[in-house]
Amino acid sequence: MSKIIHADSLYFSRGSVDLLIKHPGTKYFLELTHHASIDQGKNILDNRLIKRPQAGTSVSYIPLDNDSMQTIWSHLYTARFISNKGYLESFGHGCYNKNDRPKIKGHPEDGTYEFLDGTPYKIKWQNSPTSLIPSLAVPEKLSPDHPFANFSEEKCQTFYNTGIEQSLYVSNSSRHGIRPCRYAYYQDGDLYLMGAKIFDKESSTLTSFVEKEKEQEEKDPSYTPFIDMGAPILADGSIDKEKIEKYGLLIPKKQYYMLGDNHAQSGDSREFGFVPEDNIQGTTSFLFWAPGGRFGAPLQLVYHWYTPYKAFAWGMLFIGIGIYYGLERRKLNIIKKRASLHHRSHPLHQQ
Repeated sequence: MSKIIHADSLYFSRGSVDLLIKHPGTKYFLELTHHASIDQGKNILDNRLIKRPQAGTSVSYIPLDNDSMQTIWSHLYTARFISNKGYLESFGHGCYNKNDRPKIKGHPEDGTYEFLDGTPYKIKWQNSPTSLIPSLAVPEKLSPDHPFANFSEEKCQTFYNTGIEQSLYVSNSSRHGIRPCRYAYYQDGDLYLMGAKIFDKESSTLTSFVEKEKEQEEKDPSYTPFIDMGAPILADGSIDKEKIEKYGLLIPKKQYYMLGDNHAQSGDSREFGFVPEDNIQGTTSFLFWAPGGRFGAPLQLVYHWYTPYKAFAWGMLFIGIGIYYGLERRKLNIIKKRASLHHRSHPLHQQ
């Protein structure tokens, strides 16, 4: 998990003091919370002041200069949100606490907005978020002088930390175990945020960070550094079972680890754990919305071609089609009969 924090918000510790000494003048840091561990677990008071267990985590920091912040801004994406007098509210979920809303300076026009690949859009029209019809919208790209379009480090921090939940509480509640749904990961040594490469593996910032993580591991063998372990593939192309057993997640037999397609906003096994095989009633066999590269059969094995649930679903579909066809045929026959009677009763036909 990741978020952007101001230097003034760093927890006071020996590590944070050393960080500020090594990076004088740096205003923002990328905070990385990683490698949850039961061994380092502890009891905490949550937002309802109820004591509950929390897995232990490691925290690392990467300094962010203006160029790094602009790179993050150029790849920014958010969930759809509502601007209400400059305050940001989650689209479709409303606002539970007005004091919890992020605020953007510049008096942006009220309306519905979203960011996609660093480009802000105003949604000119959309169907209701509670509609059974898949989400439809007509976006319009914002002009460069719009308050949401012009870059600032403060604005980048706000949109990155609150762009999914639109909640200051979520972005500011690390001590309660709540963090923004922003994920950081490595790919071929490069560090990615929001699906985009932010730090190249050869950059001085990332190489320095990796060296510091390795030094921390040498000082404390129980510490797991946030570095690229590489794919679990050996030189001969076979699977590295030892690496998978050491760093992977063991899924029990006849259990499944469920992941949603929108990792930032999916309630899946990261929240409710493994799912027993007996609870699975079926799997996706065809993707029809939204049209694009994923349209068609998914790239996965079909669970079972025939199940009672599939038979029932397909049966109800064909029954529905049959009823619709029958009603339409009946309507057409009635229209034809009325047209025939009208034709017979017409004066010209009688002559």
